[in-house]
Amino acid sequence: MSTTTVPIPPTSNSGKIALWGGVALLAMVGGGLAWQGTAAANDRGCGGDAFLPAGGLISDVETLEAGVRFQTIRAGKGANPTDKDVASVSLKVNTPEGVEIVNSPQEMLPVSDPQLDKQFPGLGAALKKTQPDGSYRICLPSRSAPKDARPAAPGAPQPGTAMRFQIDVLGYQTRAQVEAQMRAMQQAHGGAGAQTGR
Repeated sequence: MSTTTVPIPPTSNSGKIALWGGVALLAMVGGGLAWQGTAAANDRGCGGDAFLPAGGLISDVETLEAGVRFQTIRAGKGANPTDKDVASVSLKVNTPEGVEIVNSPQEMLPVSDPQLDKQFPGLGAALKKTQPDGSYRICLPSRSAPKDARPAAPGAPQPGTAMRFQIDVLGYQTRAQVEAQMRAMQQAHGGAGAQTGR
């Protein structure tokens, strides 16, 4: 078997410049597409108008998993919650158009809950960044509605609508503590019903 040697001419300097110019052009195009993707995420209901200008105690806006955007309005004190905790919060939720969905002085939000994560992807990750007595803005960008989503009731936001949360953290409890309190309340109500039934 014979081998044939094919002479490869050395690459000229102009060829090297053209090659590296092409690599630089691809990098710029990739960066532009990434910037455009970020801008598109911001335009899905979580743009600058959803947040306060940074400065003083107000932090810059962070982008978390699932495109969730997070801003600290007032830092809290103490440890961040874990997956085993339930956050007690004052909660307001609006659409980008200003439609109020929730306005509650006290809600219990599990930090990690598969049902909640399915309904509000990324909210749990945002809750893990909070602290007791802190105030936060969280925006869940619009995304295509799940295939099994039902049409919204009249006046309610349509599936896939961006959601803007204003959360003031009142405190945290473990799931075990919350469940024990719920059992005690049920027993107290059940006991009272049994006494009045005599």
